[in-house]
Amino acid sequence: MMNNFEIVYAIRQHITGVEYKLKQLKYENVQNNRERNRQTVAQINRLEAALINLRSMHHDGIYTVYSQLIKRPQTGLRMNHHAEIEMKTTELDIGDNEIVLKMTPNRFQLDDRKSALKDIIYPSDGTDRHLINTIARYRTLINKSKDFILEPIESDPSSIEMILIGLENFVRQYGGEISFSNSDLSFANGTEYAACGIVNLGNIHLLATDFIPTAKFSIRLNIDYDRDLTQSKAQLKTFLFRFVKELTDLLECQQNFVRVFSIEKLDQRRNLVRIHFGLTTTERNQTIDLAKHFQV
Repeated sequence: MMNNFEIVYAIRQHITGVEYKLKQLKYENVQNNRERNRQTVAQINRLEAALINLRSMHHDGIYTVYSQLIKRPQTGLRMNHHAEIEMKTTELDIGDNEIVLKMTPNRFQLDDRKSALKDIIYPSDGTDRHLINTIARYRTLINKSKDFILEPIESDPSSIEMILIGLENFVRQYGGEISFSNSDLSFANGTEYAACGIVNLGNIHLLATDFIPTAKFSIRLNIDYDRDLTQSKAQLKTFLFRFVKELTDLLECQQNFVRVFSIEKLDQRRNLVRIHFGLTTTERNQTIDLAKHFQV
């Protein structure tokens, strides 16, 4: 028997098929055949009526899935609890159809990227601009020129800039990026910080060995993207806090085990959004158990 997620997915696939058929019919050249044209118009009308019904079923199915998530029974999972790390939203990129964000521990301070990326003079040798931007952020921290024509990236393999490029290439393989700080960073609680998406030279081996994986999910919610999310950053941060709080209450886990990555607008008429988020605990098996429970 299909579960509700599978039913919603199957309806979505059916909708896609009907939409494709409608598109074919509407662009089909039948002007020279009146009888065929009359039949095609009738078929289009039937398909459009079926599409309205399917979309209604799809919408109801989404509500069913979400309501079951809210009424989910207690987990019964045995979680090894550590001191909870307070999280904050550090970067928000709000677009017309998508919001991209970063959630990091309160104590972690990101460098001012916008300021660091100003006044860069790029070389004309085709060097990857992403790597130049990384070195420019480092040079901003040490008050060094960002004119990469007069002062190219250091080519000595043992130089700090080449080491940074190697680290940047490494962490990009795992969907990460380098951050810079003048603050003293403690290597204590490295596992807990890695679960929050922050690794350093003391715990980077956890990333390389996939010791702390992230289970990634998406969920659809009935929310007006423009009215309820993008009016102000304060409004958006309030929504994110409530979403994480409700989800962790349901799953009975720490709030720093949930990080939201992005929110995308799906259908303005039906006010649907899709939230992309990840579940990460301090132990691989716990993450697997938590992910399995979310999928029940």
